[in-house]
Amino acid sequence: MKPETAAFLGKAPEALAKADGMLARWPDEAGREAYVAALHAAQALIVEDTGKLIKSHKGVRRELGRLTKVEPRVDMELRLSRSYLPTQGHCRL
Repeated sequence: MKPETAAFLGKAPEALAKADGMLARWPDEAGREAYVAALHAAQALIVEDTGKLIKSHKGVRRELGRLTKVEPRVDMELRLSRSYLPTQGHCRL
């Protein structure tokens, strides 16, 4: 495993645990943090498979889509949603 992959995989469960702790009181913020966990997991897959470090949401979505396009183990509904995109400092939910 590449060091970058390990770093992203280390961040993903941290973000997910943070989301879990926020869920009851701040569900919107918890949703955003859960998305961050998914983003880190996607970045781990990308860097491990391609060696590319992609930081933008758009770039990660595009590369994840390319890598999983014909991957039967990845459900289409599990791909990163377009609904969480930073737009003028806010997120569309």
